[in-house]
Amino acid sequence: MTEVKPGGTRPASISSPEQLDQLLRVASPGGWIALAALGLILVSALVWGFLGRIPTKVDGSGMLIRQEGVMDVVALGQGQLLEVKVNSGDLVERGQVVAIVAQPELQSQIKSTSHQLDEILDQQKRLQDFFAQQDQVKSVLYAQQAQNIKAALKDLENRMTWLQEKLESQETLREKGLITTQTLMDTRDQLAGTREKERDNRSKLKDLEEKALQDRLQKEQQLFQVQLQVLQTQGKLALLKDQMEVRSQVVSDQTGRVLELKSRAGSDVNPGTALFSLELLDKELVVAAYVPASQGKRVIKGMRIEITPSTVKRDEYGYALGEVTSVSAFPATQQGMMSLLHNQELVTQFSRAGAPITVYASFVKSAGTVSGYQWSSEKGPPQQLFSGTVCTVQVVVEEEPPIQLVIPYFKKLLGL
Repeated sequence: MTEVKPGGTRPASISSPEQLDQLLRVASPGGWIALAALGLILVSALVWGFLGRIPTKVDGSGMLIRQEGVMDVVALGQGQLLEVKVNSGDLVERGQVVAIVAQPELQSQIKSTSHQLDEILDQQKRLQDFFAQQDQVKSVLYAQQAQNIKAALKDLENRMTWLQEKLESQETLREKGLITTQTLMDTRDQLAGTREKERDNRSKLKDLEEKALQDRLQKEQQLFQVQLQVLQTQGKLALLKDQMEVRSQVVSDQTGRVLELKSRAGSDVNPGTALFSLELLDKELVVAAYVPASQGKRVIKGMRIEITPSTVKRDEYGYALGEVTSVSAFPATQQGMMSLLHNQELVTQFSRAGAPITVYASFVKSAGTVSGYQWSSEKGPPQQLFSGTVCTVQVVVEEEPPIQLVIPYFKKLLGL
C-alpha cells in the first residue's frame, strides 16, 4: 500500500485493483473551515429565526408641537395693518409691541376732541379773566356801599344813645311838671324812628353781603360747569387715546417664539384677526402624528415610536426615540387638525388618504445630546428641535420571530 504523506501528491489515477487500498485525501483544511463557517451561519440563522424579532411598523406624518403651547396673537381693533414688527423664528417678550394697526376713525375722533378741549380751555380762560376784572370792580363797589352803611349805622347808634339819654332826662322833667307830655312823646317818636332806620341799614348791609355771596357762588358755579366740561372732555380724550393704543399697538401678553406670520402689512384686519402664531416655550415639546385610519387602531398607548424630523438626516443621525402617550378614539376632522396645526396645507397633506387617526407621543429625554432627546445614533444631530417642524414617524406595533414569517410560506409551498 502506498501511503500519501502530508504535503505529498495525490496519485493521478487508480488504474488497477491493487491500488484500491491506497489512502485517498477527500478535502483540504481550507474546505473544512468553509464548511464549519457555513454550518455556523445556518445555526445562527436558525437561532435568530426563533429568538430574533422583526418589528412591524405603522408609518405616519406629523409635526413637532408644544401641546397647548401654541397661541395666535390677534388684532384688537379694525383697520389696516401698517407694520408687523416680528418675523418667523423671532423671540417675543411679554408686553412687547409686535404690530401696528391704523385707526383712522379713532384718529379723527382724537383730533376733533382735542380741538373741542382747546375751545373749552379758551372759554375757561376768558371767563376767568372776565370774573377777575368783575371782582375788582364789584369788590370796590361793595366795599364802598358797606362802608357807607356802616358809617350811617354808627351815626344812628350815636343818635339813639343821645335820644335815649334825652328821653330819660325828659321823663324826670315831666314828673316835675317842667315839660309837657307832648314833648316827651316827640322824643320817643324820634327814638323809635332812629331805631327803625338802624334796622333798615343793618338789613341793607346783610342784603349787600348776601348779594356779594350770591355773585361769588354764581361765578363759581359757572366756572365749575366749564371745569366739568374740561374734565369730561379730557376724560374722553384720554379714553380715545387709550383705545388708540390698545387697538393700534398689538402687544404680546406671552413670551414665546414666532412660528408663522398669518397677516401681512397692508392687509385689513378686524378684531380677532390672527396676526401670527406664537409658541410658548414653557410647554413640553411633543409629536402630533397622523396615521391612516386603517392602521391607527393598531397603535396603543406605550408603544415605541421612531421620530425623524425633516431637519435631520436620518441616514446620518438616525431617528429620535419616543413613546406613544395617547391615541384618538375617532378619526380627526379637518377643523380639529387646523386648530392644532394652524396650517391648511399640512391639514390637506396629512388627510390626503382620508381622515387619519391622531397619535400623540413624547420624546425619550437624554442629557447627553444637544437636542436633549435620545437618538438611535450615539449623539444625534448637533442641533435643537423646535415646534412647527414636520416629521415622519414609525410606530412599532408588533415584534415577532422571523420563523413566524417563513412558516406561512412553507405551508403554501407544501400545500398545507
